[in-house]
Amino acid sequence: MEKKISKKSSVTLESLDAKIEKLFGGLDTKIDKATHSLDSKIDTVAQRLDSKIDTVAQRLDSKIDTVAQRLDSKIDKIAEHLDDLAIITKKNFDLVYKRFEEVDENFEAIDKRFDILERRFDHMDARLAMLERDVAEIRQNIIERDAFEDIVARVENIEQRLGIKI
Repeated sequence: MEKKISKKSSVTLESLDAKIEKLFGGLDTKIDKATHSLDSKIDTVAQRLDSKIDTVAQRLDSKIDTVAQRLDSKIDKIAEHLDDLAIITKKNFDLVYKRFEEVDENFEAIDKRFDILERRFDHMDARLAMLERDVAEIRQNIIERDAFEDIVARVENIEQRLGIKI
């Protein structure tokens, strides 16, 4: 009976091994197929993601380029305005400088006129001093009015006594 059991066991074990092998072999194949299918799906998803990321990156690059162009345009306009302002400022400073030169020239002319007036005043002071000396000298030679009237009254009195009529 032992042989029978062993034979049966062996057949049964062999058949079980074959069945297990068939099950696991099929399972390995199914797992390989499932893994391959998952790998394929993951690759497809990765490709889609890469494609979408590339699309988003291109759109983002396009928008960044557009913004950069706008900024460049605005910076160029600002630079032009700054250049215009610099030119206007320079012109105004040139005008102010020219006016300062004119004012300096006018002050120099006024200084010259004051120098001339100062010399004239010096000359007039000298003439006035001379006139004052002359007047003082003349006053020394002139009689005061009261004394003159007194002398005239005396002369008239003498003329009356002498009978002289003028």
